[in-house]
Amino acid sequence: MRRLLAATTLAIALHAAPAAASADDPLEWLNRRVFDLNLVAYDHVLVPAARWYRAATTADERKAVANFTTNLRAPVAIANELLQGNTAGAKTAAARFAINSTLGLLGLFDPASEWGYPRDQPEDFGQTLARFGVPAGPYLVLPLIGPCNARDAVGRAADYLALAGYLDIDMLYALAGTVAVSEAEPTLEQDAADRKAAIDLYAAARTAYAQRRDFAVRDGAPLPDPDGILTP
Repeated sequence: MRRLLAATTLAIALHAAPAAASADDPLEWLNRRVFDLNLVAYDHVLVPAARWYRAATTADERKAVANFTTNLRAPVAIANELLQGNTAGAKTAAARFAINSTLGLLGLFDPASEWGYPRDQPEDFGQTLARFGVPAGPYLVLPLIGPCNARDAVGRAADYLALAGYLDIDMLYALAGTVAVSEAEPTLEQDAADRKAAIDLYAAARTAYAQRRDFAVRDGAPLPDPDGILTP
């Protein structure tokens, strides 16, 4: 849900006039209704939970929780690195997992970063499918999950099935809830500001999602312009 209102939403999207139905969003009429329902869940469930979490914990404790949940999902990220043929990235991620799972007390701490193994954005199966040329497909808004596209919907399902390979169902639910609250807490104020600034919050979230996922698939590499010159 945090991604519904991610701080990465660009100002141009936030202040854009309400857009007509996009060619990549053929189900906009349905997506908007699901989006509105998700906002109700965000306002009445996730925001109160995130505020309680902030009040009940210290910044160091919240950082440890974020480290732990990231480390718990590391095997899935490593598998996706390998599927994409990125052996260097897989080795770095595997080294981080080994160090943080032992010396970092099951991932609560991050000694791997201090040892020269940087924390990179974890790879997911949606990115893996994109690397194999699978098109993004239509834009979707999934109940309680938020912005997505057809390719990433399949990717998320695959990632969760992979997690289910070493976590039981109760742990999987606990992980999903903890991640949602942990990721929502730091952005409460920015999310509220974005909502006030946006003329069409749905269109802004759709644009931000597409840009963020494109950036993730490219691993931050610049885009080639029509003349063949790389542009940021």
